[in-house]
Amino acid sequence: MSDGVGRVGLRDAPISPGDLLDDVSAGAGAVVTFEGRVRDRNDGRTVIGLHYDAYQEMAED
Repeated sequence: MSDGVGRVGLRDAPISPGDLLDDVSAGAGAVVTFEGRVRDRNDGRTVIGLHYDAYQEMAED
């Protein structure tokens, strides 16, 4: 990424933080990412997974 423009996108596969770092030029100055962990319980019930829907064209616009 040498043009100085940020990157936003949706993926349908796991994202490797190391791959993100490899794709950023040394002159970029920073990489900001967020990782989270899903809690095991919510409202007293076991969480077995997450489902996320997005309207891709709008999310990436």
